[in-house]
Amino acid sequence: MAPLGLGTGFYGVGPNLGDLAGTDFLPPDNANLAIWLRNNTSIAAERWNDVSGNDRDAVQADSGAQASLSGGGLNFDSSGDSDFYEFPTTYLNAGGTNAWVLSIVFARDGGAADKNTIIGGADQDEYILIHDEETIFIETKASGSPPSGQGAVQSKFIFPTDTWADGVKMAMTITKSAAGAFVFYKNGVSLTPSSTVNPANIGENLRVKHLGAREDGTSSDDDHFHGVIYEFLFYTSFPATQHKLANLNSYLVNKFGL
Repeated sequence: MAPLGLGTGFYGVGPNLGDLAGTDFLPPDNANLAIWLRNNTSIAAERWNDVSGNDRDAVQADSGAQASLSGGGLNFDSSGDSDFYEFPTTYLNAGGTNAWVLSIVFARDGGAADKNTIIGGADQDEYILIHDEETIFIETKASGSPPSGQGAVQSKFIFPTDTWADGVKMAMTITKSAAGAFVFYKNGVSLTPSSTVNPANIGENLRVKHLGAREDGTSSDDDHFHGVIYEFLFYTSFPATQHKLANLNSYLVNKFGL
């Protein structure tokens, strides 16, 4: 797959959205907005339609693996490991030197030490995962079919106690530069990990295939998401300026009262 590229002008035109709290949010930079699962918009248990204009809907045809509707988003069952969704087969690749921005509003409910996958790829070793209330894992995988754990690069970010607390609604934004450097935000505030392992990651593949599970939902290692995902945005570019990124964070914080 060709690199996603940096794009031009994350929110490159239009008003300062930070001044539009409480109004509709219409990102003008649709070329770089790759997926937008918008709260309370075009959503049903079997499909959450992408309103970015790119038709990357999150789909689950199996009723036994569908989340329930809650608060305008999807409530992934915390009593078992079954619920997950899949994006179209032209998967975005968040690996390599592809820069991106991920924003998600969620509330976990599976317990403090529960593992919660946000994005899963085409392999068990491709994922973005909340490991517990302090830890985020991002893992990439080399091309080909090496055994699980081989050809993989795992980045680990440890934050202060209860940063990603269970039972708390929050907005998380993660940015990745072309050099593989990650920056994390919680409710619009930049966070610095207290420790890291492999903090830069340009491993070849992290395909955006699954929402809420590491792979196809059939493995005990799929680490299903437990809780509600209220909104999800994914950009195939790195923000050109900090105030444009702040606009995105402000939109989510103001919309959800965080």
